[in-house]
Amino acid sequence: DKNNYPFEFGATYIFQGKLDPIEQTFYKYWHIRGIQYLLKSPENLQLIKKPAPTISYRAWQWRQNFAEKLQNALPIPHNIIAMGMVFGVKNSLPDFVADDFRRAGLYHILVVSGFNITIILFLYYSPFQSSSS
Repeated sequence: DKNNYPFEFGATYIFQGKLDPIEQTFYKYWHIRGIQYLLKSPENLQLIKKPAPTISYRAWQWRQNFAEKLQNALPIPHNIIAMGMVFGVKNSLPDFVADDFRRAGLYHILVVSGFNITIILFLYYSPFQSSSS
């Protein structure tokens, strides 16, 4: 949640907190992503270095803004499916949705096509955005 933790892609932060082991209920979800501990309540969060305005950073900003609009416009799980189709995000899909797409032989469309659509949309819209946004 960006209101609670205003992290930005490419920025450098320092903070303090206690690492907690992953709860058994969510262990598989986090473990397959290489995460063994969570920092639930970071304290003394300080921005050390702002992100450079690279093309990667601009793409991340655009993606964040568009994703927020998608999440607000559609109910769950439709917004998650849309994220997969537009951005190629597969790790946020609930297992039952991913399984349904696999059984139908359409899972690859969510991931591969979504990533391609993201690239095309970013390239199409980025020349029309001002560099100060």
